[in-house]
Amino acid sequence: MTRNETVDIVMANIPKEAAVVSTTGLISRYLFETFDSERNFYSPGAMGLASSIALGLAVNSPSRTVVVIDGDGSLLMNLGALVTVGAHKPSNLLHVVLDNAAYGSCSEEPTLSISADLAGIARTVGYRTVAKFSNSPELEQGLKSAIGAGPAFIHVMVALGGPRNHARPSDLATLTYRFRKFMAGTTVGLISSF
Repeated sequence: MTRNETVDIVMANIPKEAAVVSTTGLISRYLFETFDSERNFYSPGAMGLASSIALGLAVNSPSRTVVVIDGDGSLLMNLGALVTVGAHKPSNLLHVVLDNAAYGSCSEEPTLSISADLAGIARTVGYRTVAKFSNSPELEQGLKSAIGAGPAFIHVMVALGGPRNHARPSDLATLTYRFRKFMAGTTVGLISSF
């Protein structure tokens, strides 16, 4: 599976009312270009912090599923966040890690994910549901089973490479305002400023 195919599968198999936090780089750029929505929180420039942001949202909005789409390089940048998630155990948190064993948004330098058992670490620190996938049908079923069984850690092996010319999330202040309104349960139209 590719990075983009995996994001497509995640977005097709999570609840429509779920909040989605995406990590920096190409994952956020593809999500913005293809699935832009008020339910998405993009974290460009905040490498390693997507899982921490998602944890805060999950703890403060326990009735809403919170999905974080992370990368192996980003996860390794803030590995301690897994321990915090495991300690808080939010049942509504679904942590999906796309692992291509590289800093795919940079120049595809290798990460050390190949020498780390990321799923094993998640299990050890207290994630309730942990699974590793490398094909579409199993991933689809795994995502459906993980909703509400969190914290859930879904480790997906993805191919290195793919398109790099996706649009960057722009006007982050407006996107953040829109997301805040979504989390508060209100709707918002087009916003030019606030």
